[in-house]
Amino acid sequence: MESIQTNQRHNHINSQFKHGNVDLGFRMLVDIVLDTNDASAYQYIIDLMHWQDANPNNEEAFSQKCIEILDKIGEFAIKDLSPDQTLLVAKGLTKTYKGRRFSFGPIDMTIKAGIDSIREFSVPVTLK
Repeated sequence: MESIQTNQRHNHINSQFKHGNVDLGFRMLVDIVLDTNDASAYQYIIDLMHWQDANPNNEEAFSQKCIEILDKIGEFAIKDLSPDQTLLVAKGLTKTYKGRRFSFGPIDMTIKAGIDSIREFSVPVTLK
């Protein structure tokens, strides 16, 4: 049985496809499939990508197939995370580009669960 949070995610993803937001809907679908932690659910996305490679210009059918996968995902247990549960902490990340003439960082970043989990952070930029 789906939780209220998971059911809301399903409805939100479904509405993306219904309103023609196929790219966003697909990204959200992949996220919820990954949340199942189930290889057979992953296979749905792999099969869909093979289908899309063979049918690159059929967006309407692609959307319908995505909705069908979303319906199938309801059969899988999806662990809802608390909105402020920390998923990843990264400290001191830097990126230096070719020739060491341009770099970003260091960046400290925390990624938390939930749709509204984006937090502000600043990135020092160094030009040499």
